[in-house]
Amino acid sequence: KKEEPKPVVKKEEVKKEPKKEAPKTEEPAKKNKLGTDLGTKRIGYEDMTLMENMTLDGVLENLKDRFLEDLMYTYTSSILVAINPYKRLPIYTDKFVRMYKGVRLGKLPPHIFAIAETAYTA
Repeated sequence: KKEEPKPVVKKEEVKKEPKKEAPKTEEPAKKNKLGTDLGTKRIGYEDMTLMENMTLDGVLENLKDRFLEDLMYTYTSSILVAINPYKRLPIYTDKFVRMYKGVRLGKLPPHIFAIAETAYTA
């Protein structure tokens, strides 16, 4: 028997699931010079130890949701999970260094500068 080819689904036709957002903070997201709010967006779980659905699928879905919003850093307690975005993001500027300086781990969104600050002050 000859199998019929599967229909091609266009990207626009794929049904997107609604994003899970972490509890909103009182402060509005601050825009950077590119007009995006990298580093202050709250998408999914910033710390996966707080997840209700702590399964492999739940963890991967959380990482995917954050990755799609250019949030490549996620905590698992004090461990930083990083996913390579394969593009440049404006999150390694002096502004971010100053933002994380002297701030305890977990008080700001996940970032490599938070880990560096924790190591430096330990």
